[in-house]
Amino acid sequence: MAAAEAVRYSPQPVTVLLDDKDADMPPNRIELIGQDLGIAGSDLRMRALPVKDPVTIAQILRQERVTQLVVSRDCALLR
Repeated sequence: MAAAEAVRYSPQPVTVLLDDKDADMPPNRIELIGQDLGIAGSDLRMRALPVKDPVTIAQILRQERVTQLVVSRDCALLR
């Protein structure tokens, strides 16, 4: 998994961008994502994307001070 590999070499917090419909993810699922990525819970943030336009996404990435971006090939944002 590319995200886990990036996390391994970067000590920075991780932000996972979620579809707005997944914003109410149960805490145990968030914990599992953190475990899959190999990071502590305090270093994992979840952000819902209310809209999927490039300007909104760029604003969220700027707010989160993103230094690396890992995107799935299946991501709807790439369509």
